[in-house]
Amino acid sequence: MCRLLAVSTRDDRPLAEAYSEQFEAFTSQSCLHTDGWGLAWYENGHLSTGRDIDEAHASGLYRDLTTHRARGPIMLAHLRKASEGLATEIANTHPFTDGDIAFAHNGEFDLSDALRRAVLDRGGRTPFGTTDTELFFSLLTRCAADADLTDASPLADWARAVQQAARDITGLVLAHGTRPPESLNCVLTTPRGFVAYTQWDPEQSKPPKKYGDYHLDFRAEAERVVVVSSGVDTSGYERLEQGEALAVTAGTLTAERIAALG
Repeated sequence: MCRLLAVSTRDDRPLAEAYSEQFEAFTSQSCLHTDGWGLAWYENGHLSTGRDIDEAHASGLYRDLTTHRARGPIMLAHLRKASEGLATEIANTHPFTDGDIAFAHNGEFDLSDALRRAVLDRGGRTPFGTTDTELFFSLLTRCAADADLTDASPLADWARAVQQAARDITGLVLAHGTRPPESLNCVLTTPRGFVAYTQWDPEQSKPPKKYGDYHLDFRAEAERVVVVSSGVDTSGYERLEQGEALAVTAGTLTAERIAALG
């Protein structure tokens, strides 16, 4: 289980300022989610990232980026708690990228050689590391290609590609394993905005959970839209429902709820 934060703002304020009321609370979760951190943002319309394998709360680079370089209008932060058996190394540290697209995931599903072959046979992005997340991302890039999506495509179209990829990876995980994905919660960013998606298995997420739960909440305001995972105060936020996506367009700050696939 990891932690996710995505923010879109009208201006170019840095992440620590854009989410100032809960930024320290979010960052402090790296005391439990200790296996690295990653950031994504856009400079002149092109993706920039920062990642490391230390704990965010103790990282000078994390502090420097979140108070200076990692700025609006589109920002993503990820705190990693590695799934059992997966190495803590840069190649496994979110967000993962494909051109100007970034992707981060909160959850896990069982890995196997058969699953990896089934995913890679689809012809999507080739993983650099060993995480389940990169297999999910590979299917997503395949779904995006099938739908002829580009960096400039509407965020609602990207949201449907995320939903389709989640459906596809769920089917493959069930075909090659013994349990459904524990969670496929994720955020994808493009130069036009971001998509947040939630899907998790309540049977595998019953309390007590040491690292919190898989709820994904959002708040749309006049000057920003925030999506955040559990562990911080989300009073006044709305909650995404199972299988639902939120498509957030930068500039207009339009936040469109995309219903789960039928």
